[in-house]
Order: sequence, then structure tokens, then C-alpha cells
Amino acid sequence: MPTIDEFFNTAKAELALDPDLTYRHAESFGDSPKLANTIADLIVSGKKTATSSGFELYMHDHDPMPEVGDINVVLNGQQQPVAVTYLEDTFIVPFASVDATQAQLEGEGDMSLAYWRREHARFFKDAYAQAGLTFDPASSMVVIERFRVLYPFTN
Repeated sequence: MPTIDEFFNTAKAELALDPDLTYRHAESFGDSPKLANTIADLIVSGKKTATSSGFELYMHDHDPMPEVGDINVVLNGQQQPVAVTYLEDTFIVPFASVDATQAQLEGEGDMSLAYWRREHARFFKDAYAQAGLTFDPASSMVVIERFRVLYPFTN
């Protein structure tokens, strides 16, 4: 398996991108290797074109917010690169205002809003607790990211 940089350099060459282009993050999704593999497969297949994260976690960790135009490398559960994505849109909404469209774009489970809310409330509750924060579905904010896969090609 190629390293992250080898994978990204291959993608840049095949897509004829600027050789000096860099990626913002190389990361897996989810809270376990099994979930990271499932989500990576959804991204590579084109079924998952959005994600969400806890706004308060960005503030707590002093992490920069995602920006339109960000290029990222998706890793599987073994931390191996599987895709390069381009961030097309990002915005912040209350958790309680996330809609069915977002749930469908995230492509997980049965893609229903009920599934999204249940699983993300569980995930955010754990992530916030690990950071010493409290997740509140009524007031916590969510960072929405909508992306497309640049590499590998998913036609």
C-alpha cells in the first residue's frame, strides 16, 4: 500500500493538478477501525458526499475550521489512503436543524434523519465527553461539510 504522500502524488499526477498542491488533512472517519473502513468504502463508492462534526470540538481544540476548496486524503481503518476529496461547501447549523438531505448525503445506515440523529448524538456525546465538554442535541452546533471525490475516479 502506498504512503499517504505517495497516494496523494499519484492522484495529483493522474488529475494533472499543480505539483505543489498540498492536502489539508489525512484522516479516517468514525470512532473505530471497522466504522472507518465502512465510511471509507462509502466515500470511495460516491455514496457518502458529506460529513458533520462538532463545532464546539473545533473551538475546544483550537483547530481551524474547514474551508471551501480544502483538499483532504481519506484513510481507511488501517490508516491507509483510499481517496482524495475536494470540499465544495461548509456551514454551521444547530444539531437539531440538520435535515433529511444531510442525512442522505452522509450515506450511512438507512440514510434516514432518525438514524443520523441517533448515531450522531451517540458519537458526539462520546467525543464531547472525551474533551471534557457536554453535548446537548438542543443547543450544540454542527459543522457540515459537503465534498466530492477527486480520486480515485468514481464514475
